[in-house]
Amino acid sequence: MRTTTLLFLTLAMGAISGCAPQYGQEDCDTLHGVHARMCQEYRQRKADVEVRQETANLLKAYRLCLQKYEGEPAKAKENCSVYTQALHEIELKYQSVK
Repeated sequence: MRTTTLLFLTLAMGAISGCAPQYGQEDCDTLHGVHARMCQEYRQRKADVEVRQETANLLKAYRLCLQKYEGEPAKAKENCSVYTQALHEIELKYQSVK
């Protein structure tokens, strides 16, 4: 019984995801109406996720840098400032787009 239910759910999820439009492969300008709006929303959500991932990666690298120079504040400031600068630039770019 459990196997049948699991198989059914797996097939249902595959069918649902298979029906989802692939907006990443199309140009939103060629679509009309609801599909154009959905395409633009998809692209915006995708861009938001990419910005968050890049920010998370930079924060992780910044923390590692700070740990590396934990006992040397001057070296930490000198060597880890590239991360704070990059994070600030991402924030400015992201705010100007929104």
